[in-house]
Amino acid sequence: MTQRLSRNDLPSLSPSDEHELSEVLRRSMSSVKEEQKTAEKTLLEIEKRNGYLSLLMQIIVNTNVDMDVRYLASICFKNTVDKYWRTNMDFSISQEEKEYLKQGLLNILLTNTDAVLFNSQFVTQLALATSKISRIDYPSQWTNLISSIGNCIVASTNENIRNRCLVVLKHFVKEQATRTYMDDGKKAFRQFSSDITPFICQLWFYYANKIYQSGSNIDDLEYKNCLICTRIIWRVAVMGLSAVDKNTTLMDFLTSVLDFISKFYAVRQNMILSQNTNSELFHKITTLISSFIKVPLRIQAKHSIGFRKHLLSYSMLFSQIMFECDPKAPTTDYKILPSIAKLYFVFDYKYLTNSPNDLEKWDEDPEEFVKEQELDWSDTTKAASEYFYLAIMGTFENRIAKFVIQFTEKVLHETYGSLEQDKLLLRDSCYSAIGWASYNLYNEIQFSQWYIHMLRKELLPTEAFAQDKRYNIIRRKCMWLLGRWVEKFDNLVRKDILSTLVTILIRSDDLVMKLTSLITLKIVLSEDTELRAEDFAEFLQPFMSSLVQLLDKVEQEDTKLSLLSLICTVVEKMENNILPYCETLVKILPIFWNAVGDSTLVKTQVIAAISKIVKLLEHNSVILYDFLLPLIQYSTDIDQEEHLYFIEEGLDLWHITMQYAPEPTQGLMSLFPNIVKIFDHTVEYVMPNLRLIESYVLLGKSQFLSTYGPQLNSIFLNVLCNTKPKAIYLCSTVIETIFTEFPVEASINFASPVKKMMEIFLNHEEKSSVLTGFLCVFSRLVFFNKNVLYEIMDAMLKEGTLKEIVANGNNNTIMAVGSDDNSVATTTTTTTQPPPQTQHEILLRLIDAWTDMSDSIVSPFHRKYSTLALLSFYPSTDPEILNRFSTILAISIKCYMILMNKRIG
Repeated sequence: MTQRLSRNDLPSLSPSDEHELSEVLRRSMSSVKEEQKTAEKTLLEIEKRNGYLSLLMQIIVNTNVDMDVRYLASICFKNTVDKYWRTNMDFSISQEEKEYLKQGLLNILLTNTDAVLFNSQFVTQLALATSKISRIDYPSQWTNLISSIGNCIVASTNENIRNRCLVVLKHFVKEQATRTYMDDGKKAFRQFSSDITPFICQLWFYYANKIYQSGSNIDDLEYKNCLICTRIIWRVAVMGLSAVDKNTTLMDFLTSVLDFISKFYAVRQNMILSQNTNSELFHKITTLISSFIKVPLRIQAKHSIGFRKHLLSYSMLFSQIMFECDPKAPTTDYKILPSIAKLYFVFDYKYLTNSPNDLEKWDEDPEEFVKEQELDWSDTTKAASEYFYLAIMGTFENRIAKFVIQFTEKVLHETYGSLEQDKLLLRDSCYSAIGWASYNLYNEIQFSQWYIHMLRKELLPTEAFAQDKRYNIIRRKCMWLLGRWVEKFDNLVRKDILSTLVTILIRSDDLVMKLTSLITLKIVLSEDTELRAEDFAEFLQPFMSSLVQLLDKVEQEDTKLSLLSLICTVVEKMENNILPYCETLVKILPIFWNAVGDSTLVKTQVIAAISKIVKLLEHNSVILYDFLLPLIQYSTDIDQEEHLYFIEEGLDLWHITMQYAPEPTQGLMSLFPNIVKIFDHTVEYVMPNLRLIESYVLLGKSQFLSTYGPQLNSIFLNVLCNTKPKAIYLCSTVIETIFTEFPVEASINFASPVKKMMEIFLNHEEKSSVLTGFLCVFSRLVFFNKNVLYEIMDAMLKEGTLKEIVANGNNNTIMAVGSDDNSVATTTTTTTQPPPQTQHEILLRLIDAWTDMSDSIVSPFHRKYSTLALLSFYPSTDPEILNRFSTILAISIKCYMILMNKRIG
């Protein structure tokens, strides 16, 4: 085992290093990049030394240090705690320093009156650090944390300190509520929740009542503390209490919440009537009401039964609020419309338009230009303006829609025929406005007529001025606009739009125009729900030819990936119409793979896209095998250094290829050793590998089993012994498939994994859902080769692998000693049975366990097979087996009734 690295191996920091550390923190905030990087590197080195956190704490409380440095120290403190507090980490913090830090934190939180440390940013960082420590140390190694905070809240007369303690408590509860507890931990958190509820409810009532009594003079700290208490209560109630109706304090609290929602709502309504809605007081009252309403909503969602006593009263109050609140505040159009119009002018003339710099990039780097135009750059002014414009259109649609159309018609008329850059950009901006607001203008514009009389002439112009290269900016924007209006396409224009886009793709020499036409085509093919495959079929030949030519011209990986995505869309939409062009696909796919170079991330996306193409081509995907099989071999070969990046996508591609393979070719069979190597290396990819094995069994049949039978035995044993229940269940279904297809051969060649399954079954070492899957295999074995069953029993006797069990004395229900599976019913009459000593005793235990599990079999087909397998033990002269006949007969009758009901249904 590798020895962990320790802080003791590095020189410790002393209190005298405080000034030097402060300087490093200051330099890490420098605007000079080199100085900043050097300081950050230094911090990463010294954070592993003893005394680092203690020095940070000194800096945090040192009033002589700049506030920015102190705040950065608090952030570093929190991050380092999160990184190194656990004892199993390299460079973990020593126990002595931990105790010092915990006591220091409590001193800061409970007693320090420095105004800087009351700042909300400092309080948040200190609270987060405390909660992260508590996640690991509370309650066993920090027993006084909550009692100290609670006592401080009660005893302190300083509202700032009380606020700081409540913030810490809020983050503590949030951290504890999200922990994954063992049983003891859950009980501890529930006990804490039960204990803290009365105290927080009382504190909440104190603040809520004081705020209500204060009228218009609400104290900021009391207001914040009330909100914090509200959040703590609902989180404790939802995550920590098992039954709210049994907690009288919480039920009384819900009554108080209802009362205060009603009171504050009445205050808010009076303020609306007096037109006092722009004040800070109105905002605070509204926030309090919203916060209070969340409490019953979240408690009811978690404890719907316990909340039923309050359901009627809350429903009546909420109904009243809904009926009285006007969802749209009254506005005066004559006041607001001029302002909206001015905003629209600003957008259209300044922000929605492309700049001259954009046009320069069009010429210099067309691929980058298209990329920037299509991607969502949320940090640019243009993107922010587009979102703002959409918000205005969504809010004031009825008032502004006609104005936007009238303004656009005016600008388009005035700029018609001009090639001046300013007028072209303004025209471009108008089309942008119509495109972005398409959803809000659907009812205002007859798209088909607009396309026929306007857009088509822009896209395929006949006038000399519009054929100028400078006019491409308008043609590109019109193609983009088509993608925004795809939902309004009808049979009158759909085919003509496709023809126009393909024509531009073929004829244009401008790379931006070609790429934009492809992007719009992808949108049309994927989003036009009424588009039929036949509508685009006649354009497939020129489209595919142009696509191959375009691949030689583009250089960026992103562009090639977008083209690959387009191919996937076309294949999906065209269905069988794409088959004549499969040879073109065979030529294109290797080009994509070779084009991405060493970029593992892009290769992963390429593999995922190829998987989609294979799935769409189905059995016709065999034409891709020359490229496909080497790709699968490469992407799933764990000897390749890059396999970690795309092995999952490679396995998915492999599985899809196997699903649609019409016959077991030599190339497909030669891939199987990769699965064996993966299992020898790891069980991480067990689920996709088991599905692949099942596909190989169904495709390769007896030839595959005879070739790889020993390896399959090893794989199945590995899965049964070393993986989780879900994987074990899937393994049993694969083994069942083998027994279904080759019952005699399977019972002889796969006895080892079946023996392991029987050991698990008889010792009840897995969940009942897994064990019922085993029964399907046992049923096949009993039917076709019962002698192998007895040989397996003899082997288990020799190896002594069966354990002591607890048997139900009434109905022979069995459960393994120490089993944690609670799905098996138990009664008061139980006896302990020693491990069986004879084959006969094993058989009786098997039948008892089998009958007990029969009701857990969901599938009627498998239930029938299981029942027939049990009946195959009869006739018998063995008195013990005969004693169990009544139970098996009852199972048989129940199975018969289920099958009959299904047939009638």
